[in-house]
Amino acid sequence: MSRRQPRVFGPALLAVLCLTAAQIIFWTYTFSANVATENWTKVPENWEALRWQWEYSHAAGAVCQILAMCGLIVAVWPGRGTPGRRHPALR
Repeated sequence: MSRRQPRVFGPALLAVLCLTAAQIIFWTYTFSANVATENWTKVPENWEALRWQWEYSHAAGAVCQILAMCGLIVAVWPGRGTPGRRHPALR
């Protein structure tokens, strides 16, 4: 619906891409560490490397999710349009 509104479409697209990246990070790194440690009930030989993988993947996912939230906030922030023009939904 907002493809022709770059001030809305750009940040919304950024949000979708960041949320997709967060999911990829989770399923690739965080989940694999959880599986390898049986949800941290088992201590494998490389547990320290897995712990760091788990920690950093959570941090990277959090950054992606924060950027996504910022993108959504920017996309819906009022008053960024052309002066004197009303938003199409308000016409």
